Amino acid sequence: MNFPLLLQFYFRGLALAATLLLWGLSAWNGTVKALILAVYHGRLADDTPLQTTYTGIPPIDLPIALLVAFFFYGTNGSVPGYQLFLLDAYSTLQSAFIWLYVESFRQCDEKPRWIARPVIFGLLWQGFGAAISLPLYYALHLSWLLKAPQRATSTVDPRGARVIPMGYLLGAFFPAVLGMLPTWTGAASSRLAAGNHQRILAAWQPDPLWVSWIIQLALLGYDRLSRRSSSRQQNSRTSSRWVRGAYLLAAISSASGHVYTMITAGFDPQLRLWEMYVPAGWSGPSSSSSSSSSISGNEEILIRGPWLFLQWDLIIISLSSVSWVLVLLHQAFGKKQKKNLGLWTIQVGLLLFLGSVVIGPGATVSLALVTREAELERLREEHAHSNSASQIMSSVTGKVIAITGAASGIGLATARLLAQQGAFLSLADINEARLEEAAAALRQQFYPSITSNGGMDPVLTTVVDVRSAQACNDWVQRTVNHFSQPLSGAANLAGVFGKSIGQEVGAVRNMTDAEAEFVLDVNCRGTFNCLRAELAHMKTGTTPRGRHGGSIVNAASIAGLMGVEHNGPYVASKHAVVGWTRTAAKEEGKRAIRVNAIAPGIIATPMISQIEAAAGTTELFGAGDPGALARKGDPEEVAAVVVFLLSDQSSFVNGVVLPVDGGWMC
Repeated sequence: MNFPLLLQFYFRGLALAATLLLWGLSAWNGTVKALILAVYHGRLADDTPLQTTYTGIPPIDLPIALLVAFFFYGTNGSVPGYQLFLLDAYSTLQSAFIWLYVESFRQCDEKPRWIARPVIFGLLWQGFGAAISLPLYYALHLSWLLKAPQRATSTVDPRGARVIPMGYLLGAFFPAVLGMLPTWTGAASSRLAAGNHQRILAAWQPDPLWVSWIIQLALLGYDRLSRRSSSRQQNSRTSSRWVRGAYLLAAISSASGHVYTMITAGFDPQLRLWEMYVPAGWSGPSSSSSSSSSISGNEEILIRGPWLFLQWDLIIISLSSVSWVLVLLHQAFGKKQKKNLGLWTIQVGLLLFLGSVVIGPGATVSLALVTREAELERLREEHAHSNSASQIMSSVTGKVIAITGAASGIGLATARLLAQQGAFLSLADINEARLEEAAAALRQQFYPSITSNGGMDPVLTTVVDVRSAQACNDWVQRTVNHFSQPLSGAANLAGVFGKSIGQEVGAVRNMTDAEAEFVLDVNCRGTFNCLRAELAHMKTGTTPRGRHGGSIVNAASIAGLMGVEHNGPYVASKHAVVGWTRTAAKEEGKRAIRVNAIAPGIIATPMISQIEAAAGTTELFGAGDPGALARKGDPEEVAAVVVFLLSDQSSFVNGVVLPVDGGWMC
């Protein structure tokens, strides 16, 4: 028998998709062939050939559903894993639709033996489909996420992967309605009171398609609202409220439809729909003889054919939705349940199954997505916070940053944070061994591809005594020559304490010239030497008083904002750093170069540990911890502030001395 070419492609594609993705080619190849023959030979009740039902042109009628499917599948390019689900679910729907459509108009005694009891065939269909499709869908989605973890950001997209697309309705719902129109509007239907029940049941199907309609309407309202709102954060929260409300509405409508459908199926004496769910030979509830005798065999199929199709449609989509919802819940709760993900998946799957039985799959899916939406709202807030932090620090990517005191403490923590964001570093310290060790670790952890390919060293190291102006000038010049671009930023973090800090010999009246000169030379003169050298090679703004110039951060101290006994040279030197900072900020603002300072409190650095050990006390600044947080700060906490001041996100911050003291000055 010669089929039209387009028809051959249609059924070949249908058979391949259905068998490969759900049951396997060998097990169901005969079934698909039988469907092809049934469609080709099928006729309506008035003897109209099925192949000329819609337009009368077979090459158009038979492949029309496939064209719709391909149109939707081809235009949904955002979520490949979900595309697979839609393709195999739609293929299954089309197979069931074609078979049931033909059988709805076939006399009972003409049915082949293998489909004499549709309920048996339906149970087998769903049994194989559930056993294979449910784990298959979940595995496909999960493997896709694991192979492309960057795409998991769609979990915070206010629209991505949240609803069943409207195109699915065009591909599955409307072809089913068109296929059942002859049954609903035929002569037999008009003579039966059951026809009204059919329309009600079809309208109230507790299908996840309900969710799609309602969510799409909600999102239309949200889109209009978001265009009026100026707050992006408010838009996100409003979107979440709209969507959760829509899901709840969908759950209520689906649960109502489910209860109504079950009551009708169990107690309506004329439809006798309970017979679809009982084994052959079981008499079931008694029904009136008048109702039974008033329905012929052909009319019985007219009533039950569409009902059975709707039930199969419901089961298939529901099974697919359960796996889809598992994936969506995994995206939202996966990290939280990482240790017990397998057990959690089984528990959620069982709850979804039980919910589908009790209140209907549409309501279950909707309520599950309400829970997911609440979790997504929390994730969106976390994502917004982390994204903001990432933006703050990503503005230093590819820029040349010079750091003194980079071998340990706050300097090393700053270098790590900048390296993490892709900055090029010029590290200076007087301790060569520690400096090289730190640089090697940074290269290995943050720049492996550059160093392995023999490219430009992204971490330049120089042993520098900041007390020497020539050494500072040579270091900055070497940095500019090495990276072939001016400085974009600098952090002058080298500093020392006096040996007599916290002791009576450290009082002003007892201070030696040598100790005072040493501390002042490193902290005050050293900062000046570095600042002067850096300003000579610092990137300037494109326009007078413009933006995008360089940024310098000096290390002052809380001690530079007040007096501290037994620590005179350090206090004086840090007051001097504040003076250098504010003066340079005034002068260099004309070139769009910003100069700021940090004023750390007590930070857990190696230098603090050494001073405490030498002084024999952990209370260098008096009894008790002066900070409101009652603890020492971590170097990373100070480094984050330094990087912020170096980044473009602080473009309007200039001449500021920013305390990072745990509440010492509050």
